[in-house]
Amino acid sequence: MKNKVILVTYIITIIMVLISSADIYGITHISQRFALYYNSITSGVLLILISVIAYISLSSNGEPNYKKIAFTDILTGHENRMAFEHRLRACGPLADRGESVTLVLFDLNILKKINDTYGHKAGDTYLKNTADLIFDNLEGRAPLYRIGGAEFASIIVGLKENELDIIMQNMRTERRRVYKNYPFDCAYGAATFVVGMDKNLRDVFKRADEAMYVEKIKAKMHPYRGSPNFIFT
Repeated sequence: MKNKVILVTYIITIIMVLISSADIYGITHISQRFALYYNSITSGVLLILISVIAYISLSSNGEPNYKKIAFTDILTGHENRMAFEHRLRACGPLADRGESVTLVLFDLNILKKINDTYGHKAGDTYLKNTADLIFDNLEGRAPLYRIGGAEFASIIVGLKENELDIIMQNMRTERRRVYKNYPFDCAYGAATFVVGMDKNLRDVFKRADEAMYVEKIKAKMHPYRGSPNFIFT
């Protein structure tokens, strides 16, 4: 539809250019003052038409690109905190209508250790590789958002309880390495909006964060986690 509007406006603009460039005074022998008014009006209309074309072109082509850039985390290539907040607000009405809205939060356990041992460039690689593994385990159900330095989140709509269990199990059994011999090592927690218990999705976020913190405490009780010398079988 927008392309058709641009085409019609473009044709009208060409016609207006031809009219405005014509010597209306010489052709019609009308008064020079009237010709001046006429040319001023056609020039004004021409300027408006050009502005319309520019506006429609930018809104149909430029906006998605700018939006994509604004919503993308440069380091990982996944979506950022701004995109997360935007999606969280959009999902509020869905939860209120009774649709299943689940928040899953992730926190990388050994990013600081990687940074201190190998440097921040290695830490960036570890961060991106871990984010890609998390996204892979989500199996395309929803985007992954980087909401902090080593923190990620996902908002999944319409997820059934058994499907959430599968995601959590995938996280527990993930054995792939993300940097050198360091295996996937990430705390995670999930919560689903419950009518009557949660006022909004911020409450769900809080419960998911608490569940993730519990997982993080459990991780500290296992000395082999994050060890480059531990070999999984």
